[in-house]
Amino acid sequence: IDDKRSYNNLKRDLNWRCEERFKQATDALRTRDLRLVQDCIDFLVLVEQELCAHIDIGTRLQQLQERCIKAFLDLCQEVGKMLKKKDISKFEQKFVDYRGFVLNIRSISTSKKCQKEFALVNQMLYESFVHHVDAFHALVKAETLDFSNIRSRVLQLRKMGEFMADRVTLLNEEIKYSMADKGLDRIQDQWLDKIQDLCSKHFSDGRDFGKMKCCVDLGVGPSATQKEIKSAYREKAKLFHPDKPGGSAEMFRKIKDSQDELLASNRFKSSGRPQAFDEVLNGLGEHLRALSRQFMEEQRYDMAELLLFQL
Repeated sequence: IDDKRSYNNLKRDLNWRCEERFKQATDALRTRDLRLVQDCIDFLVLVEQELCAHIDIGTRLQQLQERCIKAFLDLCQEVGKMLKKKDISKFEQKFVDYRGFVLNIRSISTSKKCQKEFALVNQMLYESFVHHVDAFHALVKAETLDFSNIRSRVLQLRKMGEFMADRVTLLNEEIKYSMADKGLDRIQDQWLDKIQDLCSKHFSDGRDFGKMKCCVDLGVGPSATQKEIKSAYREKAKLFHPDKPGGSAEMFRKIKDSQDELLASNRFKSSGRPQAFDEVLNGLGEHLRALSRQFMEEQRYDMAELLLFQL
């Protein structure tokens, strides 16, 4: 009888703990605390695997995972509508949730539908980025130059490039390294690699894309300042210091090496920091002169006069 009472008490306690995890996961999914969602799922999966003969949570666990997948698919649909309009700035507002789902919710990496939507969003993001870059180049190669529009476009493109070159490329590397460290399947996607190649081409000034693994270790973008790198290291050091509970000498040494490597980057040794498309803008004068000569040869004197005035 005592054994049966003890068993019932343990079973009741386990039921209560599972209910708490289900509630926590539901609330966390709503507030987009996606790391907590996965922590709750991990606990429930362990209970289902080891104690399914004593407590039945399989159906509810599956429903919870399906809700996570649906929430991600809904997010993909939402940002997809933004990217159809080439509106990267609105996508940027949703990026924290987008990144959180991909890096934390494990069922996404095993869902073919999620992988398909993930690739589609990244393709649309890449194509939107290419559209804005090409539109800028078309402006500066036009026969008549609208300098106010060129200035507005280049400022917009630089701001967009900061987001793409710092946060999107970091996500690409986090998927490669962090998920492998956790033993998770990597979501294969060519479009994030294409975005990183485009950023390397146009936004490499002030960034060292060769040290992305170190950026992942510290959680900083490739344009992080020395102050930001040191601050990120201090935060990580608090977590991994060997003298702390749960600390790790290996991880502590790893983040220290990453900090040292990033601080030794050549990008901190140059006094000036060129901005994206400076070379294009600096070539506008020569472009105007070439067009003026062309219009003079074609006897299009009104156009030549306008360009000479702009020059």
